[in-house]
Amino acid sequence: MVKSQEKISVPNGLSHASNAVLTRNINKKKKSKKKANSNAKAKRSLIHFLSASFSSIAILLSIGSHASCSLVRVVSWYDASDGPDGRTVQKLGLWSWKPQNNELCERYTPMWNDYFDAPWNVAIAFSILSCGIGSTLVLYLWWSVFYPFLYPSRWRWLALVALFAGVFEFLSLLMLTGNICTEIYDCRIIWGAWLSCIASTLWFISSLLMLYVLNISCDTTDKTHPLILETATSIDSSLRSLESNSFKPTTQRID
Repeated sequence: MVKSQEKISVPNGLSHASNAVLTRNINKKKKSKKKANSNAKAKRSLIHFLSASFSSIAILLSIGSHASCSLVRVVSWYDASDGPDGRTVQKLGLWSWKPQNNELCERYTPMWNDYFDAPWNVAIAFSILSCGIGSTLVLYLWWSVFYPFLYPSRWRWLALVALFAGVFEFLSLLMLTGNICTEIYDCRIIWGAWLSCIASTLWFISSLLMLYVLNISCDTTDKTHPLILETATSIDSSLRSLESNSFKPTTQRID
């Protein structure tokens, strides 16, 4: 007895078509992911540059404010109209003061020590901390602009440092609560104090920008997910195996 047993072969065109569809889908996903990564990188670079720029402006304003003798202006006075050396006080800063009818600022002498209390000394300490921390952060940010090495976890710490710099900058105005501006003189804030307020605001903005970077997902490797690659490889191997085992219909004699 002779029986004909036929094995149905899979057309080569079907296997090639399946491979073509699979390859096209993978390429499409790669292109879309590459475009998304490029947009994320561009956005993160822009925010990085803005945070570094705002921080630079903030530290410049901070240094200008603390180095000047124009934080407050003495508009009137109570018991003492003159400074400890007998000259009339016109403007006051953290590190220097300006006598009336004098174009230059002068450093505080030991005769002023009795005028300074705890709020004034604390304000000076916070001004040093603000300038020191801010300068270090600005250098770190600009260095990382040209040599990118910042990971998302580091942005969180940088945002915290910028926040502290802003708080310290704002606390440098505690001098306004000291005896020199509440009991001895009647002080009015002028451009130096306003610069300090602007610097503190810029530090807060920089901190928010750094936190926003954490919400931007950016895959620097630009590679397809390993699970997708593994699945694609498995399907492709199965199709190739099926194609290699396919043959034309044959007749097999069975006794």
